[in-house]
Amino acid sequence: MKVVLISDVKNIGKKGDEKEVKPGFARNYLLPRGLAVLADSAEATKILSEAKKKNEEKIKNVEKAQINLSKITEKEFTFKRKASKSGKLYGGISKKEILEVIEQKTGVKIEEIFGDFPIKNLGEYQLQIDSPGGENLELKIVVEADAG
Repeated sequence: MKVVLISDVKNIGKKGDEKEVKPGFARNYLLPRGLAVLADSAEATKILSEAKKKNEEKIKNVEKAQINLSKITEKEFTFKRKASKSGKLYGGISKKEILEVIEQKTGVKIEEIFGDFPIKNLGEYQLQIDSPGGENLELKIVVEADAG
């Protein structure tokens, strides 16, 4: 029996999925609990169209995020800090600080970056960003000595 799920059902599927289930499972569990509707009903058509719209919107958001992230990876972010003669910073640069600077300079909010934090030495660093598309992008950070 074909049903369309109204809400997420463990081990069956997510809201908006059209599934083939055994008739007894549909009649005795899914339908009485309001977890699904029959696939040939008007409500099922409505749910499927809403799920399709959400999926298309999600794809657009992922594409937009990819474009924004690719703009970020083309840039180089420079931090100036007081450091010793050996190149050791007096105060490290935290992950939170890097995320804030990127958001201020580009307007793009990044959830997570990966690398060794805090950064404690002068030099160039390649940090990893997880993109919504699933690929890893590199972000270049340069730490320079502050002349003042």
